[in-house]
Amino acid sequence: MTGISFLHRGRKVRLAPDMRLLLEIESELGPLPALNRAFAQDWRLADLVSLVHMLLESAGIDEDYLALGDEMLESGLGRYLDAAREFLGVVTGRP
Repeated sequence: MTGISFLHRGRKVRLAPDMRLLLEIESELGPLPALNRAFAQDWRLADLVSLVHMLLESAGIDEDYLALGDEMLESGLGRYLDAAREFLGVVTGRP
């Protein structure tokens, strides 16, 4: 499966999805195809922060959930939303 990369704190984070990550995402946020559709239209801030938090943890970066949310709000949600959409497009095969 193709990986993605995105910037976090000025550092390029590279991520190759694996089964454990995908199961964790589905357990927390629901089916991947439904999540992909939601992020294309009406998404929740809590879902975006949760997804980015799981992606960072999968890449070996430990962040406090609330501090991450504050940082995302301060730096702008756009790049994180773009990364979430790219990730979900890759794993579902539906950009």
